[in-house]
Amino acid sequence: MGLSHVYDGNPEEAARWFAQAVELNSSSYIPSYLAATLEEGGVADANTRHTLLRQATALNPRFAPAYLERARLHANASEFDEAVTLARKAIELDTTSEASWIMLGQILLREGDPESARTVGERGLTWAASAAAKAGLTSFLE
Repeated sequence: MGLSHVYDGNPEEAARWFAQAVELNSSSYIPSYLAATLEEGGVADANTRHTLLRQATALNPRFAPAYLERARLHANASEFDEAVTLARKAIELDTTSEASWIMLGQILLREGDPESARTVGERGLTWAASAAAKAGLTSFLE
């Protein structure tokens, strides 16, 4: 039901459904991930988002987007070591994820390591699976 509300443009109702699924101890990682990442009407508290994303990765340790979102949260909190580890895990699970390569590069830039950031962007470019991904990584490198 939550996804139907997302598609209908009702994020508040979607968030309510995802939260309910999480409270009922859903065995699916999807409600936890979506509850944590739903922008409008979603979870605003970073600690709750961390908890939900950790739950999503525990339920499906091969779901790269949850690691990417965890990396983003840690980077936003200037917890760069953990952010780098999580971004690398996202890349390990999905080498074609333009967003993961860019996130890792941005974290390295924020750490003051532009050389490593460039290397990451160039490596990501070799894995890019679409013209759009190549364009995004090229833009990051410029």
